[in-house]
Amino acid sequence: MKKQTLKIIFAAILIILAVAVLASCEEEERERSDTSNEIYLDDLPELDFEGEQINVFYWGQTFLKNELTADGSTGDVVDLAVAARNISVEDRLNVRMNYIEGDIAAEYFMPIARDE
Repeated sequence: MKKQTLKIIFAAILIILAVAVLASCEEEERERSDTSNEIYLDDLPELDFEGEQINVFYWGQTFLKNELTADGSTGDVVDLAVAARNISVEDRLNVRMNYIEGDIAAEYFMPIARDE
């Protein structure tokens, strides 16, 4: 009977410790989620480029295209973040970003970027 009592006490201690660990993790997650929605403001001056088109030339590698452009239609977290970033930049600076894909030598891309 004494062995049975020790097992019950040991099980109760383990349950209490498990509940304490889970409660602390939940509190930490709640604190982290409270700060993740903050908006970080910079100290840039107010700029207005009056709807100017900005040409951004990049070589056609897929990873570069994925870092620069996304429409957010895939629902992927990274695509949504890239699309939100681009919209934020365009709205804040009042510009239109024009991404130009190419696979040509560097000395030829400036005239192409200027003509777009």
